[in-house]
Amino acid sequence: MRVRTQAKRQAIVDIAGSMFLRHGYAQVSMAAVAAEVGGSKGTLYGYFPSKADLFAAFVVQAGEDAFAPLMDAIDKEQDAANTLKALGMNYLRLLLRPKIIAITRLVVSEAGRATDLSAIYFDIGPRRVLDRFIQIFETMKMSGKLVPPDSAQAAREFKALCEAGLYEPVLLGVAGIPSERDMEANVAATVDIMCTRYGPTKSRRRPKAPAKQSSTTRVTRRKKPPDGDVLRQQNDLLPEKAHQEQSYRT
Repeated sequence: MRVRTQAKRQAIVDIAGSMFLRHGYAQVSMAAVAAEVGGSKGTLYGYFPSKADLFAAFVVQAGEDAFAPLMDAIDKEQDAANTLKALGMNYLRLLLRPKIIAITRLVVSEAGRATDLSAIYFDIGPRRVLDRFIQIFETMKMSGKLVPPDSAQAAREFKALCEAGLYEPVLLGVAGIPSERDMEANVAATVDIMCTRYGPTKSRRRPKAPAKQSSTTRVTRRKKPPDGDVLRQQNDLLPEKAHQEQSYRT
């Protein structure tokens, strides 16, 4: 009976991963991997029941050390801004890693032919990250550091804002990996938006209520002008009044 070792498993993942990136997922068979590794298909299947399992192991390994900071417990003494800043920087360092970019391109190129590949990648990568973000926003909500009405929506916004302007150009090959300064600028803007939008109510500025009118304030009312009938009566009396005044003079 052959003994399975971690070193052997690691070698298989490394070789298979390199083949996936070089030739494409669909073009790489388990027999080809076994031949490259230098063993039988039986030995290979002893480590990985299927090609999909082998690819999943490759994806996990590619971002394993970068995932660790995302999975760390939140420092309860840290405020929301610093928590989000650390989270955003760790996320971008993972997302923009050259090997992760290469794997993402591979998955996109195979999406129409190998839907199982897309599902594996989505569950191990984007969904795992988003679930972690939701946990963090929910924890901050419970502690009162942030008060988003919907933690899942806030997590999606945070993820999208961190990526904005940086991820797509790299993924499509029209820009290189951004500098730490560029990543920090993106994350700082994202954190500012999230803290402004979802900060505790007591720290937000409330609009001033309109001043109440004092009970002693004198209100000046405009005199209502006389209506048409009153004006006609006054005009009719004018000749008579003038005649009376003339009589008094004589």
